[in-house]
Amino acid sequence: EALFHALPDKAAETRERLLSIPGLPPDLTNPPPGCRFAPRCRYVTDRCRAEEPLLRGETPDHQFACFYPVGMTERDEQPVLTVTEARPESVVIAPAAETLLEVSNLVKDFPVTRGAVLQRRVGSVSAVADVSFDIPRGQTLGLVGESGCGKTTIGRLLVGLDKPTAGHIRFQGKDMSKTTGRAYRRERRKIQFMFQDSYSSLDPRMRAGTILREPLVVQGIGNRAEQRQKVLDILDHVGLPASALDRYPHEFSGGQRQRLGFARALILSPDLIVADEPVSALDVSIQAQVLNLMRDLQRELGLTYMFISHDLAVVRYLSTRIGVMYLGKLVEIGPADEVYLTPAHPYTRGLIDSAPVADPLAEQAKEERGVRGELPSAIHPPSGCRFRTRCPLAQEICAEVEPPMNSFSVNGHAAACHFPLQPVVTAEASTSATAQ
Repeated sequence: EALFHALPDKAAETRERLLSIPGLPPDLTNPPPGCRFAPRCRYVTDRCRAEEPLLRGETPDHQFACFYPVGMTERDEQPVLTVTEARPESVVIAPAAETLLEVSNLVKDFPVTRGAVLQRRVGSVSAVADVSFDIPRGQTLGLVGESGCGKTTIGRLLVGLDKPTAGHIRFQGKDMSKTTGRAYRRERRKIQFMFQDSYSSLDPRMRAGTILREPLVVQGIGNRAEQRQKVLDILDHVGLPASALDRYPHEFSGGQRQRLGFARALILSPDLIVADEPVSALDVSIQAQVLNLMRDLQRELGLTYMFISHDLAVVRYLSTRIGVMYLGKLVEIGPADEVYLTPAHPYTRGLIDSAPVADPLAEQAKEERGVRGELPSAIHPPSGCRFRTRCPLAQEICAEVEPPMNSFSVNGHAAACHFPLQPVVTAEASTSATAQ
C-alpha cells in the first residue's frame, strides 16, 4: 500500500505530497523478530513485533504475509506509528516571473574521427540542434525524451562541462558563452549539476565533509570554521546527520548518496540546479523522499530547476513546464499538465503511451503501444522532420520541410509538427484571449 502511494502518477494530478515510508530497511544480518516490516508499518501492533506472519489469502493467486491487511478494521490496538500523509500542495505559476535562464539557438556537434594515429574528421554527431527555451526564476523545466536525444548534453552545456558549437546561454541577462577566466568561474557557481549516478560522481577516497567543503575552498568562500558551519547547515537541509561528515561514500545508502549529491549542488547557494535523472536508480519510496525534498527546498530557498528524466510521471509531478526532446530537437514545450494531458506532437503522445502504469487493467487496455521503430543515427539525421521515420502521420512534406514551432494555447504550449494532434492557436485568437 505504501509503495503505491509513493508513486508520483496520481499525485501529479493533485500536486499532493508523496507518501514516504519512515525509517530504513532492517539489517539483514540481524533482522528484527516478528514481522520484518513492523518497525516501519503504520498498522503495527505488539503481535506484529512478536510473531512472524505467514503467507495466506482467500485465493492462492493473491497471498500476503500480514496479520492486519489493508482494509481490516479490527485490531488489537490502535496504530502507534504515524506517517506523514499526502497533503494537497498548490503550484503557483507567476506569469510575470523574472527569466533566470534564456537559451537561444543552441547547437552542439561532436566530431566523428577516423584513424588510430593520424585522426581525421569524417563527420559529426548532431547532439543538440537549434534549441531555444527559457526558465523563469523559481520554476522547474522538465526535459524528457529517449536516451540519446540530447537532454544530458544540454545540461552539460548549461553548467560549462561542454562548450556549445553555436547559440547563446544567457544567465541572469549575461551571455555565459562570452565570459572567461575568473569571471566565468564566479558566474558558473550559480549553476550547479546534480549527477545521475551519485556514487561514481563522489570521490571514494574522500569523506563527505571534505567533498562538501571542496567547492567552498575552490571558490575561496569563508575560513575553515565558516566552511564547516556551512557544510553542517547544508547537511541539515537535506536531512543528513552531522555524523555523516566523517563517512565515505560507500557507507551511505543509495538515497543518502543522492541527498549528499544534492547537498554538494546546494553548497555554493546556486540559483539554478540542473538535475540529470537524480531518481532513476532509486526505489519508489526513496524516490518519493528525494522528490519531496527537492520541492521543499525549492519553496524554502527559491531554487530553479532543470529536471532531466525519462520518467514522464516524475517530470509531470515536479515540473512547471515540460520540454520534449527528439534526436537533438526540442519538438514540444509547454505547461506540464497541458503537455501531458493534451499533447500536440505525435512523439509526445507515443512517450505517454509507452509509459507503464501501476494498473494491470489499464495497461492491458492500451490500444497504442507507444513509439515504434528504431532511433535514427545522429550522424545522418533524417531530412525535414527528424521524427518522420517513426511517425504514423508522416507525409511527403515531412521529408522536405522542417516543421516550425506552432502555438497551441495562450500559455506557451508549442510544438513543431506539420500534422499536430491539437488545433493550432492563431495569432488573432491568442491576442483576443490575452486581452480577455
